[in-house]
Amino acid sequence: MTRVVQLPEKLDTSAASKLLIDISANRGEPLVLDASCVRKIGALCGHILVSTILTWRNDGQNLKLRDFGEIANDLTLLGLIEQFDIKDAHL
Repeated sequence: MTRVVQLPEKLDTSAASKLLIDISANRGEPLVLDASCVRKIGALCGHILVSTILTWRNDGQNLKLRDFGEIANDLTLLGLIEQFDIKDAHL
């Protein structure tokens, strides 16, 4: 069963610990990160997402980011668009 983690409105430094806990609790499972509420993403949470991408790939698990349109520019600046294989997705 694919798990869904609802990401908060602000993925800034103060959100990093909870983000890491929420994601880590789902290791070994297919995962969807729902970004529909996210309006801001900072470098630390971006780093957590990159680590998540690499971990899920290494574990052979599916990882998807959905409803990311509001933060597409931030994801591009952090180099995550290509990591999530969503560079051609419709925003």
